[in-house]
Amino acid sequence: MALSHGISEAGLGERLFDRRCRLVVAPPLSGYAGTDPRAIVIENLRVTFRIKKTRTPKPNAATITVNGLSDDSRALMQSKGARVILQAGYDDAMGTVFFGDSERIDHKHDGPEWVTKIEAKDAGRAYLNARVAETFAGSIPGGTAMLRVAQSLGLGIKALEAHVPTINASKSHANGWTAHGRAAPELTRLLKAVGLEWSAQDGDLIVWRKGEGLPDVVVLDEDHGLLGAPEYGTSEKKGKEPLLKLRSLLRYQLRIGSKVALKSRTISGTFMVEHLEHTGDTAAGPWFSDLEVKPA
Repeated sequence: MALSHGISEAGLGERLFDRRCRLVVAPPLSGYAGTDPRAIVIENLRVTFRIKKTRTPKPNAATITVNGLSDDSRALMQSKGARVILQAGYDDAMGTVFFGDSERIDHKHDGPEWVTKIEAKDAGRAYLNARVAETFAGSIPGGTAMLRVAQSLGLGIKALEAHVPTINASKSHANGWTAHGRAAPELTRLLKAVGLEWSAQDGDLIVWRKGEGLPDVVVLDEDHGLLGAPEYGTSEKKGKEPLLKLRSLLRYQLRIGSKVALKSRTISGTFMVEHLEHTGDTAAGPWFSDLEVKPA
């Protein structure tokens, strides 16, 4: 497993002072918004954000505010469903921390300048609106059926494609297969039958076996952004082990399902990210990644 540092050997201890951010907003259904010539690219204005991510199929949520947009930029950002990409990091490296669709964009005059608030969801439109209408009278391999449903979501499906040969070898619909309705719950049902789960993360459909995660590992210790002492929260369910809570300086490399190689004065080991929240302000204040992890 490759270790994903993305940080100089000097560590992250003083990195609150060289934070960088790029926000891209493009028309709806424009593919990867960063390559759309109609996109608005914001790099030198104050941007604040809070992004919450979980392991479930439900869409991840982002709230982003921008200070001082021009009249022309505000006018171009009125379309519901505008594509939103947020990249954050430091002077030497940035990475995507959110990619999704806007649900609401509001502009409010606050003192001498305009403040724009964007509320967006990762694959929110796909989760609620994507439909599937497929009927096969004869036998169809299980993996092929899953691909048909997944394609209707409009997400990147490479992670699912990697599982298809194994699924086809063990699962088929010998008496035909029919799916009509919302694609998201149908995909959940099909994957659950073969012990798999899915989640939309930054425009991609991520697939894993229950209890497993991604192969990448991010190091967290005092030299790589860890802040304070890890502590256990309240158990989500009776009889279930509580999740360990961590805070680091913002690390765009962290993803739901990724491993964390943790070394602190009280707890060390390898853990897997179950919940993740990025909070940032390019002018001042927070620039953190908050995690809830379980043993990997």
